[in-house]
Amino acid sequence: MNKTKLLLISRPDHSINLYKELRKHQDLTFITFNVPLPGSILKKMLKKGKVIPGNYINCLFFSIYNQLSRRFKMLGFNRFEDSVASFEAQFHIRNNNFDIIHYWPIYFTELVRKLKNNNCKSKYIADVYEANYKTVKEIYKEAYKKNGFVYVDIKGKDNRFENLDVADVIFVPSSFVKKTYENHVKSRIEVIDYGLLGHNVEKTKNTFNGKKLNCLFIGNASIEKGFDLLLKLDFDELNIDISSAGGVSEEVKSLALTGDVKNINWLGNLPFKELQSLISEYDAIILPSYSDAFSMGIIEGILKQKPVIVSDNCGNADIVERWKIGTTFSSGDIKSLSTAIIELKENYRYFRKNILIYDEFEQKNSYPKRVLEIYKKLKEEDN
Repeated sequence: MNKTKLLLISRPDHSINLYKELRKHQDLTFITFNVPLPGSILKKMLKKGKVIPGNYINCLFFSIYNQLSRRFKMLGFNRFEDSVASFEAQFHIRNNNFDIIHYWPIYFTELVRKLKNNNCKSKYIADVYEANYKTVKEIYKEAYKKNGFVYVDIKGKDNRFENLDVADVIFVPSSFVKKTYENHVKSRIEVIDYGLLGHNVEKTKNTFNGKKLNCLFIGNASIEKGFDLLLKLDFDELNIDISSAGGVSEEVKSLALTGDVKNINWLGNLPFKELQSLISEYDAIILPSYSDAFSMGIIEGILKQKPVIVSDNCGNADIVERWKIGTTFSSGDIKSLSTAIIELKENYRYFRKNILIYDEFEQKNSYPKRVLEIYKKLKEEDN
């Protein structure tokens, strides 16, 4: 069978793992940014920049532009990122003879529109990580209002979904993200979760003593992340302690002044390696987000064989429910959250065992392999 002629135009996060697998099976052209060559000037600029083996195209000018737009957000450089990225990437495309064009719409929609207008007869896949902000902001507004605050909209994100009209298929990481787009786009939506991102679960010791549950919250302690719910828990009745690794929003600081926070340990921001090591010391990871497309913090917990507690508005809820590796609860519902904590304590060993079963599945059916299956189906549709 002939290899699929694939153009992958993407941001350099989980797409790096995708690239490493796809290049084995496809006739692949890979265009990205912020992935410098070893010893290059860009590598010196990007101390944390990823370096990968193989033949790929790094958009040098856009890499520099992207770094500037991050550091000087107030100047509004990020408004032109799609235009700049698309302009540079077009010079790296030698022909339009692709079966599939798989792209990240935040950065490369203008390029894809141009290819489509030039009669590039490909299947277009938009890879969408974020939930639809038009939906999400209403969720946040209600959560802020409930806690006595006013949510301030993020400018420029309201109509991002309109760029998705170019795609034949939209990839999203969870059923929650799919739900936020369903009434706004006409393109077909496929849910492909990121799984364990190519990592293996590490077998760890059982730290739970059967009584007090020590939970770790990873991320910015904010209303968006549902931290207001954690402040309202009955810690004594539930017999639970929570440590928070990350920053703290002004709203949560204000709420903490009026609440009982003796059972919350504020760890602050931690280096990534220190955080990874710290996870092993806790019994479970908790994330009560009002909206979370797919949390890397939850994945880090699962990789340490830690059961998790997530809201049903957290993208990871799909795999948590399917593989029974923790508990889920109704977003914003304190009673439902309390029930989920109790359920996790009662089934703790069962959930830990299931994490290892899930790991076995992921090693055989990884995210790139799931993507390859969709590619295959799209090609078959044209035959």
